Amino acid sequence: MLCVTTVSYKVRINGASTSSLTPGHGLRQGDPLSPYLYILCAKALTQYTYRLSTSNKLLFLKIAQWGQRVGLLQFADDLLLFLQINERTMVNLSETLQVFEDEAGQ
Repeated sequence: MLCVTTVSYKVRINGASTSSLTPGHGLRQGDPLSPYLYILCAKALTQYTYRLSTSNKLLFLKIAQWGQRVGLLQFADDLLLFLQINERTMVNLSETLQVFEDEAGQ
C-alpha cells in the first residue's frame, strides 16, 4: 500500500504546472486506480475462501442435491458469499474476514 499512499499530483492551470500536491488519505472515490485495487483485493479474498472450502472450514451452499457447490459471486464492486449456516462456518468466516482486513488494510 506504500505506492498508493505516497502518490503526488500536479495540476495544470492556464498551461502551467503547479507544485506537487500530496493527498493525506490515500485513494479517493473516483481515483482511476481504485477499480484495479478492488479487483486485486477481491481476487485474493476469493482464492482464500476457496482454499478454506477445500479444507472444509467454509461450507459453500449446494444448489441441488447432486449439484455443484456455489461459494461466492462477484459483480462490479459487490461480493456475495453463499455459505451453509452453522457456528463453525460463521467462526471461520469471521476469522477469514479479519485476516483479510489485516492483510489488505481495509
